[in-house]
Amino acid sequence: MPVLSIVVITRDARTRSSLTSYLEERGYAPTGTTSYDDAMEMLSQGDRPDALVVDVQGTPQGESGTSFAGFSQWLETTYRSHTPAVVYLLR
Repeated sequence: MPVLSIVVITRDARTRSSLTSYLEERGYAPTGTTSYDDAMEMLSQGDRPDALVVDVQGTPQGESGTSFAGFSQWLETTYRSHTPAVVYLLR
């Protein structure tokens, strides 16, 4: 049985660590990233995960980077032929 790859995108280190550990214990192959920009860079290099866990987070004041809306648009255009399952974390 193939191992499903999952990308966890959240700025919060504790959430990212907990989720990746939880998924590993259940036989998945998770990878964690800290921002939408990091995720887009990683996913642009040919990685095609089976699922994404996305923390719906704003960009903190004083920081630059891609917004959730920008990431969502990028995801839609990049993965037109094979859209991974997406789970949104709302806090």
